[in-house]
Amino acid sequence: MRLELRAASSRLSEGKLVLALAVCAFVVRVVATHAFPEARWDDAEHYNTLALNLLAGRGYSLDHTAPFAPSMYREPFYPVFLAFSYVLPGDDLIVARGLQKLLGAACSVLAYRLATELGLNRRVAIGAGLLAAFHPTLILYTGYILTETVSAFLVTLGCYALVRAWRRDSRSWFVLSGVVFGCGALTKSSLLLLPIALGLAFVVARLREGGWRFGRGSSRWIVNASLLGLAAGLTFGPWVVRNKLLFDTPSISTRGGEVLWGRAHMLHRTEMETEGDLYREYERLLALGMTGPQADRQMGQEAMRLIRAEPFEYLSENPAQILHMWVCSPNSGLAGSERSCESVRSCVVAGLRSFVRPVFFGLLGLMCAGGVSLARRREAALVPALTVAYLTLVHSFFIFNSCRFMVPVLPMAMILIAQGSYMVWGMLARLRSRTVTPA
Repeated sequence: MRLELRAASSRLSEGKLVLALAVCAFVVRVVATHAFPEARWDDAEHYNTLALNLLAGRGYSLDHTAPFAPSMYREPFYPVFLAFSYVLPGDDLIVARGLQKLLGAACSVLAYRLATELGLNRRVAIGAGLLAAFHPTLILYTGYILTETVSAFLVTLGCYALVRAWRRDSRSWFVLSGVVFGCGALTKSSLLLLPIALGLAFVVARLREGGWRFGRGSSRWIVNASLLGLAAGLTFGPWVVRNKLLFDTPSISTRGGEVLWGRAHMLHRTEMETEGDLYREYERLLALGMTGPQADRQMGQEAMRLIRAEPFEYLSENPAQILHMWVCSPNSGLAGSERSCESVRSCVVAGLRSFVRPVFFGLLGLMCAGGVSLARRREAALVPALTVAYLTLVHSFFIFNSCRFMVPVLPMAMILIAQGSYMVWGMLARLRSRTVTPA
């Protein structure tokens, strides 16, 4: 009887903690996005136009007037999310931002629950939830009409489902994880290969446990990993087929060729110069009569020729790109809001950037330490570290350094930072205990 009462009390305490975390995360997002108004983004206009055209029955088009030609320039999941929010009562954009604040709060809860599911120390789990709740970038992007908050929620939910599948050997959770990751790829195409990478990691981890020999349960591991990839493929597959039929381009969206073109040309130019040249080249190809997908493909082919001509110089830039994304750039993924250009907001953000940059080097170190710690645990603990490593590596090949690129994995990064902080605190405590001499 006492054990039952203790378990019930523990569940009640857990529920209160989760509720408090969710409420705090939601409230701080409402207050912060009111104090720091939304920055203006060209991307937001695209997403808004696509959503309005979908609601009006004009199809998935970026056109403002007839004939409303179909488009594959943007991934479809976020415009569908916006269209859904526009159907709800209230001002369209206010409702959309409100839903994003709820998803942002859910990311905090999922970060806590994921750390708990991994069997990490309770302090680490609470720290991960609090870091995700109060991280400035995660907070401010809930107020922007951009894909970042939705993709962060999908990545965190997909990782949580995969960890549950991994630890429980549950095929239904593997399928759910694959579906969520498939939706993530339809939100940000850079997430396309994430379920494949995590599925391979699952198989390799299981093989390592078995001494690198296929045993009686090996077929089940392979089936589970295949279910993960198959569920993801069936989720984004229809959209890829649609693009193949309409544009002869079997991909989720265009812009991949543009990104490669810009990065390949940036070897001999500044980022600002390359950005201008990129848009001029794209417009030039459109003026020649090419469609958007054809122009993107042409730019991608030219980029590959340049990369093959100087492969080592191209790859040598990747470490610098990674540091710029996480620390060195003023648009740091761990730092804060990306755009600030007026009044008090500008002064506050600029002051914080100049004051805390060394802190963000420390955060990067803690994140790496936490990642190594979880990787050494093997099994499901690999998931957060591999997810952060995957997206960091993918975006190191991109032309532009922006905190936006890292937002989808920031909840995972908060788990790594919390674990790294716990490790360092334990090391310092042990060191202190050794240096204290008995009286």
